[in-house]
Amino acid sequence: MPPWFPLIGEHELTIDDKGRLLVPAEVRKRLETYGETDVLVLVNMGGRGFLYPEKYHFSRIGHVKVGIVPTPREQLFMRAVFGQAVRLPWDKQGRILLSPKTVTSLKLDREITIVCAGDHLELWNRPDWANEQVTLQQQMSELISSMSDQLALTQE
Repeated sequence: MPPWFPLIGEHELTIDDKGRLLVPAEVRKRLETYGETDVLVLVNMGGRGFLYPEKYHFSRIGHVKVGIVPTPREQLFMRAVFGQAVRLPWDKQGRILLSPKTVTSLKLDREITIVCAGDHLELWNRPDWANEQVTLQQQMSELISSMSDQLALTQE
């Protein structure tokens, strides 16, 4: 895991009229403290926007090896991971600029919640996140139970 792990909590924010979204100062400071630059990489994961710190993101996927002639599966992977990625530098105020195309493809409203999910941030419309929280609470015992082996390993 990266040294700044975990990112935790949620932040209710608004996409302004120019498409800018504030990266919470708490998150920016945490990433900068551990050497991440002022760039996030947005990846569309099945219609949900995942934001990864740039260095971390490319350290995870940048070493992927494909053949001289990529297989169809490798081509799909490369398109999904690199072709759909967007570099989003934050400005001096800590805002990233979401293009109209990105907002549309992720079906984002103006009022969103940034959810800190350990090693990345997720972009949620506020009502969708509220519904997801209900589901998570209902499944919490099952989730903890199903992850108990992995949770036990991290505590040792």
